[in-house]
Amino acid sequence: MSYVEEYAKASGANKKTIGLFRELQSRIGHLSKDAKTAAIKIKETLKSQGFEYNGEAFRLQNVLEKRAGNCLGLPLLIGAILGESGITPNFRIVVNPQDIIYEEELKRVKRLEGEMRYDDPELATIQNNFPIFRFSPLEHLVIETEEGLIETTSEEHFIRGYESARQLSFQQALSCVYKDRAIAEGIERRVKKMNHFIEKGLELWPKNRQLQAIRAKVAGLSEDSETFEKAQEVFKKIDGNDSLYYYTLFNLTSDENDLDKALKRYPAYAEAIAHKARLLIEKDEKEARFQYALASQLYADSNTLSLADFYITHNKTLKELFGVARIRQTLTSAFKK
Repeated sequence: MSYVEEYAKASGANKKTIGLFRELQSRIGHLSKDAKTAAIKIKETLKSQGFEYNGEAFRLQNVLEKRAGNCLGLPLLIGAILGESGITPNFRIVVNPQDIIYEEELKRVKRLEGEMRYDDPELATIQNNFPIFRFSPLEHLVIETEEGLIETTSEEHFIRGYESARQLSFQQALSCVYKDRAIAEGIERRVKKMNHFIEKGLELWPKNRQLQAIRAKVAGLSEDSETFEKAQEVFKKIDGNDSLYYYTLFNLTSDENDLDKALKRYPAYAEAIAHKARLLIEKDEKEARFQYALASQLYADSNTLSLADFYITHNKTLKELFGVARIRQTLTSAFKK
């Protein structure tokens, strides 16, 4: 099976999609046998043909139809073109790229901590329409070459730094497509389809850390204790030393030490800040209110997190801390805007 056929299969795409890919490939032109040079040429050619970043597009058919992709869709498209041109694509999956956005996130947190009133912190009421921040340590797929890691979703060609990185093949990278398809099914609560995509993804890459975590979560919701414990154990064995690993481990085990490790690695981690606030309620209500308010501001400025999800997840404790009337007023104000 060719690279594009494998990507199409993981995406649930049809022959028409493969035809669109072949048309695109024919417009790329001659490629150098050097992986770095070839990858950069493909990236620049795609941009010149109108391809751009889209946080939702990772399946092959969506990337081609929208002429856009996210940090999974675009590198896989470029990797498939490399593979079809005789260059074996290699990848690394990095956690929390330390780019200019990351640097600005840390500054934003420091600024908010200095500007917000400690005795009466303000909760965010509206999601920023054009947020540039993440405030979440995403897994980010990049193309690996002998001369460096090629970034595919920004103007920069090479990635600066990251919390952690793992090498993987094209086929292993496709397991992330199944992971994101499982997540999408989870939004609709279609557990049977979620489990199908989880198993398909793990067949390609058993050490897909986040896919094992999703497997454990689904098993927990289904009260399948055997599968939950097995997935949790595999997740721990895969190990990690980044904020995403520690926060995921905290969600699986409720060990506050792991939450603290996540925040130490990434002080701008909005979800971790919100959960830390929840744990502070019985110890220090003022600090809990401040941390919740800080988290809400980060959610509002994130292009990956939803302020609405923040209020849904923490609704009960927010009402306890800020009062039912204030939370209702905050939500009403947000709805009007």
